[in-house]
Amino acid sequence: MNVRSARVRGIVRRGEEPCAEVEVETDSESAPVVLAYFANEGGVAVLRSVLRNDADRETDWFDNNLHQAFKDMTSSALYSDDETGRNSFQESVLADEHIRRDVEAVLADTL
Repeated sequence: MNVRSARVRGIVRRGEEPCAEVEVETDSESAPVVLAYFANEGGVAVLRSVLRNDADRETDWFDNNLHQAFKDMTSSALYSDDETGRNSFQESVLADEHIRRDVEAVLADTL
């Protein structure tokens, strides 16, 4: 899964931990949009989880039990196997300096 673009959506609480929520557009047909959650670990943004976003504005604006709008795909997104080995999804998302700076700024506000 390669990153096409990303944007920081804001800060959310995942469990007891504040996380920067980043919407990521990918080249994957099965997961064209994912939500990546980064936490502050010693002043460094660390990827905690990745959710596939299948939300539909027409059916998921309320508590909808027709389908699961978000699917945890952390283990498959963190690394992709190819001939060059394992590539870090985290670094792909944070490769754009503007995204890295925005994630760090959002997380700095949680300290």
